[in-house]
Amino acid sequence: MQARITAIYRTNRVFLLNFSSLVGTTLTTSGLGFFYWWFAARLFTKEAVGLASALTSSMMLIMTIGVLGLGTLLIGELPRRPERSSSLIMTALIIVGSVSFILGIGIAIVASALSPEFQFLSSNILYLLLFAAGVGLSAIAQVLDQALIGLLRGSLQFWRNTVFAGTKLVLLVVAGLLVTDKTSIVIYATWVTGSLLSLGMVFVIASKQTIHWDTLKPDMRLLRKLRGTALQHHVLNLMLTVPGLALPLLVTTILSSSITASFYIAWMIAALASVGPTSLTTVLYAVGAGDVVALANKTRFTLKMSLLTWGLPYAIIFFFASFIMGLFGSSYAEQADWALRLIGLSILPQIVKSHYVPILRIYGRIGEAIRICMLGAVIELTFCATGAVFAGLTGLSLGLVLAFIVEATIMGPTVYRVATQVGHPASNLTS
Repeated sequence: MQARITAIYRTNRVFLLNFSSLVGTTLTTSGLGFFYWWFAARLFTKEAVGLASALTSSMMLIMTIGVLGLGTLLIGELPRRPERSSSLIMTALIIVGSVSFILGIGIAIVASALSPEFQFLSSNILYLLLFAAGVGLSAIAQVLDQALIGLLRGSLQFWRNTVFAGTKLVLLVVAGLLVTDKTSIVIYATWVTGSLLSLGMVFVIASKQTIHWDTLKPDMRLLRKLRGTALQHHVLNLMLTVPGLALPLLVTTILSSSITASFYIAWMIAALASVGPTSLTTVLYAVGAGDVVALANKTRFTLKMSLLTWGLPYAIIFFFASFIMGLFGSSYAEQADWALRLIGLSILPQIVKSHYVPILRIYGRIGEAIRICMLGAVIELTFCATGAVFAGLTGLSLGLVLAFIVEATIMGPTVYRVATQVGHPASNLTS
């Protein structure tokens, strides 16, 4: 048994090291995030927490648009172009930071005009700039994290996220104890400050190692050659992330900002069950892009590991959902204990989707992935909205489970063919 484990480790050493760093990152940020929202629930009103969660979701949604697919592009291209990695990374960071900041200002102004909940953003120039800065910094951080995974430098992104999560937690507690005007923008400000400090830490560390960020010069011509591929990745990323990021806004619109707070906490806790599967398939894309021949073996490995790493966290979530939600307050448990169980369950069929997407990215069939995932996005939002209208937060969560089951049924055959293929990597993909 020990010899078998040793052989598996040696065969998948690079894969497992970067997977471990991603899991460590997510567990650390999720653990600190748990305490972050626990303190927020204790130190701020439920309405402030609900609106802050809507603000952060909006920030992430706009950031997803602003990154233009460049982070995903870097994961696939850096292993293929190691000699040009520095120019690619710096160029991407400048572009996504600028575009996301501008989008943040524009969309905040539009949102203020359309919704009374967000009118405070346009009424105060400092609030507007703070919101836009959060979008820009989040975009830079995401692309930088993905670039480090593409370089197989997972430990550095682990420390950046740890500093981010720890800093914003400390800032939240200080603000909750000392600030008298405890509004949603105060909570949001801790995110922005945490992002800024964590990025500063990475640049300091990187400048002392092999990646000399401070001396890099961007090369727009290099990235221009890859703009078509980047655009495809961007559209696909939007299809994957927009439904999830839109859900807090959907809950606020159909239900209430108070229920949004309960939903957001349940969503955050359920994400713990997705740590393993998400990290595994992220590294699968980075490794598979540089070694397509080994894709079938790596896919089988990640499928088995995904089931294993999902099962234990979900068992805890299922049996202790009421207790966990009750830590934030009795109303949280009353509104979202079954929502937590169902959201956690939805990750099981989502494992198929999380493998389907990187497989098609590796084979260059992004257009096909876009079409299927666009259909999936429509299914997710439709099922969730319908469930929310007829059965509140529990209905929305059940709709999410059913949506992912439908998607798994559509995407499953492709994942199965790749995992069981023999011979040339692409020989059985469409057979």
